[in-house]
Amino acid sequence: MVLAQLRYSGMLETIRIRRNGYPIRYPKEDFYKRYYLLIPSLLPQNPNAHDACQAILKTANLQADSWQIGKTKVFIRDKQYYELEQLRNQCLAKSVLSIQNFLRMFFVRKYYLTLQKKSVIIQKNYRAYIARKKFLQKREASVVFQAAARMIKTRKDFKKALHNKREEERRRREEEKK
Repeated sequence: MVLAQLRYSGMLETIRIRRNGYPIRYPKEDFYKRYYLLIPSLLPQNPNAHDACQAILKTANLQADSWQIGKTKVFIRDKQYYELEQLRNQCLAKSVLSIQNFLRMFFVRKYYLTLQKKSVIIQKNYRAYIARKKFLQKREASVVFQAAARMIKTRKDFKKALHNKREEERRRREEEKK
């Protein structure tokens, strides 16, 4: 009964065709969408799928009797299908590597630029610190100089006042003596 159902549904015929012919069948559009990356010059939205599929299969260097292109489908034998998949995986791996390299470059560059900005800020702050330190030293030196100048002036004024006082006392004593 199961055998009759398999015959009726066409499964046995499909199995026989798969064994004798082309077991892998893709609609042209699906085949093109899956394998267009094998030819970098092809655009993902190529309107002529038949020519694009033919170009892909010729570029893959598959044996001419191992594939056929029908009206709506591409027929491929197992061995060539695995070769195509291997080529596709290699192209995908190359693409992944180039994307990873770009992203690594992007993140390293971003990190470098942040380090560069931070180093500029550190340099700016260090220069400001040194300038402030020099300013404070000069201010302290000017305060010391001003204090010394005031001291000298005050001492001079004091000596003058002392001298005047002594002179005055001497005059008073002289006047008293007279």
